[in-house]
Amino acid sequence: MPEGWSWRGDAATGFEDEYDSYLKNAAAQLRQGVPEAEVVNYLANVEIDRMSLGERPDTLVRAQAVVQAILADDLIWT
Repeated sequence: MPEGWSWRGDAATGFEDEYDSYLKNAAAQLRQGVPEAEVVNYLANVEIDRMSLGERPDTLVRAQAVVQAILADDLIWT
């Protein structure tokens, strides 16, 4: 996401789709105290199985980056 851009802004309106539910689920899991590694595996399995994209060499790295981005977003916890 570009610097200074927010998912809450008008610019994001209309971009929400069914895949956002996976991110919301991941954020909810983290908020409930589910270990980061489990959430990383959840996101990787979504990509591999539910989205049928298969596993790539960077699948877990990208899932970890998403988890870290969720944890770093102060606004998501308000």
